[in-house]
Amino acid sequence: MLLTIVVVICACAVGWVRQFGGPLTERDHSAESFVVENHLEFELTVEETGGVPITHSVFATSSALIPLRSSCERLMRLVARDPAGREIASLDDPLCEPRTWVIEADGWTQLLHERRWPYPG
Repeated sequence: MLLTIVVVICACAVGWVRQFGGPLTERDHSAESFVVENHLEFELTVEETGGVPITHSVFATSSALIPLRSSCERLMRLVARDPAGREIASLDDPLCEPRTWVIEADGWTQLLHERRWPYPG
């Protein structure tokens, strides 16, 4: 019984280190992520649809990472909303390549075909 508990704890620890890195170390998830840059002065909610709906928060004047998909076959839709729920911007992308979606302070958007991390400001 004790041996089983030790094996389970060790397996969980190995899984944790593989997923999140070692204790007190930072893992750079940006290489495997799509970046959303928010240059606005308020937090955005980014809704990801096209599969299981997921919501991401992007703080004011900062960036957030969205995990990449393993397949480029299907487009995903990203919709950025302000705190009142109004749509600010939208993007259709397969989310399978590291790119950066920039939402500028004036509301214009651009899609950079490279990953830009961390926030440039």
